[in-house]
Amino acid sequence: MIRCLCTVYPHRSSFLASDVPLVARHFNYPLHLRLSTSSTPSILSLPPASPISLSRSTPNLILDTLKRGEDDHFSSSTSPAKYGSTIIVRVYESLGGEGRGYLEVGEELQVAEASVCDVRFSISLRTEKQRLTTSDLSQLLERDLEKLEITKNAQGGGIRIPVKLRGFEVKTFKLSIKPTSSK
Repeated sequence: MIRCLCTVYPHRSSFLASDVPLVARHFNYPLHLRLSTSSTPSILSLPPASPISLSRSTPNLILDTLKRGEDDHFSSSTSPAKYGSTIIVRVYESLGGEGRGYLEVGEELQVAEASVCDVRFSISLRTEKQRLTTSDLSQLLERDLEKLEITKNAQGGGIRIPVKLRGFEVKTFKLSIKPTSSK
């Protein structure tokens, strides 16, 4: 049995001036809530507000992905901030026009630099005896293309990174976090 959901969303004005893409995203990725009791571990509690947000004057820019960088040092015994880490942010333009806005990063994340990166995945053909190694793959992921200007956020700490996208463009940003000093 195949289960399919669909909806009709009436809206004012034209599609290009509407919030249809945002409503469609919420419909396709619904928020799942979990009932928590006092005996439930605190790790299941709701997380605080995200230190990364997208400010925009039009609804056509969508912040799609926040994730750790592929080359980050992952260890259960040490803090990733000790070695420095990266955060990958993906934004897309949803209506076919130009989109402008800012990625706003809270001051709790000490961003050293920001860049536009690509995530193209192209592997040359190899023979059966030549195996693709993990280091080969990591060199193909999240390669810096262009450094971005970071400005202080005048409205209360943190930084702002300008975002400009063409119609239906997807852009990936890499934020390098300063490592904490070991005492």
